[in-house]
Amino acid sequence: MHLFIIPTWINQLAVILVSLFALWKGGRPERITAVMRVVFLLYPVQSCDIYACSETRALVLMTLPLFLAQLAIIIGLALRYDRYWLIWASSFLLLHVVTDLVGLRPGTSWWAFASAHVIWSYCTSAVFLWGVWSYAPARGRHARV
Repeated sequence: MHLFIIPTWINQLAVILVSLFALWKGGRPERITAVMRVVFLLYPVQSCDIYACSETRALVLMTLPLFLAQLAIIIGLALRYDRYWLIWASSFLLLHVVTDLVGLRPGTSWWAFASAHVIWSYCTSAVFLWGVWSYAPARGRHARV
């Protein structure tokens, strides 16, 4: 018996919608992050349903470089720009990487591994949306002055 699982396409649609909002209302770091998230969403592993896969080690070996690249890009943006949300996003991406490293360990529960990935993805999307949302009104205030 499985609990209710949100279909993968809904998660992917959420990433695309948040990224489109960032392209519309965000500044340079938000737009760079939006493009990065959509490009990495097109990565073949991301398009499969994480709960339908059964081999943890093979999935980890394919997704670990993806999350390391995302982490490096976000840390680079955090060092260059003064957006607070970049620190939060890098923290959640670091948790993605740690989850992958734990997934390499034999005996790791597949359900726990997959659930952690989904949770960190939701947290990253929420922080990204929060950053875009808080930047959009600030940009409007500066334009009126």
